[in-house]
Amino acid sequence: MLRAALSSFKVKEEEIERKKMEVCDCILSHLSRIKEETKRLAIICKQNGSKDDGGEDKTAEEEETGGGEADEAQHGIAFFSLVRTLLLVSGYI
Repeated sequence: MLRAALSSFKVKEEEIERKKMEVCDCILSHLSRIKEETKRLAIICKQNGSKDDGGEDKTAEEEETGGGEADEAQHGIAFFSLVRTLLLVSGYI
């Protein structure tokens, strides 16, 4: 009976470890995608910052907040940094 319990415990432990690795792989693939999107947004932000008058007119709200794609880029960078920090702290990477 003890051997059966140990065997069952090991099987469950291996299944948990396998699922943990699957989640880690999934998170890392999402992080990779987020990183690429963040780079793309940073490039757009840089391009929009260097335009003099060639782009679209900003709304009054975007003028006040500096809004639009620049804000999206900053939020993407902040989000990516937060998720990466959480993964480092939890020991996934």
